[in-house]
Amino acid sequence: MGFSFIGEIMSITFKSKIPSSWHFGSGKNSMTKVRRIRPNTVYWSTVELSILIQLRALGLSYKDCGIQMNRTQGSCVSAVDSNNLYSEVDKKRKALIKEALNEDKSG
Repeated sequence: MGFSFIGEIMSITFKSKIPSSWHFGSGKNSMTKVRRIRPNTVYWSTVELSILIQLRALGLSYKDCGIQMNRTQGSCVSAVDSNNLYSEVDKKRKALIKEALNEDKSG
């Protein structure tokens, strides 16, 4: 049992896996770049910031604050951080605790 290749032409074809849109002469890829469009920036008003402080003082998570205020979790985190509202949230939280304890004593 032997193999006979007489009369048959064997060839090996090479198929490039490099996209044809790449041109190595210029050193650049000619495929167009897709630009992402940034959404419009929605700034926080002072009323919204005070509501955010109140919600955080009540113990809501950033995710829940975002749901209540129709914002994203990241937006709420960013607003507290960039406006340095940590101390305001802490003051409001302490005031709410003090108020709750005073109501317990009087009622």
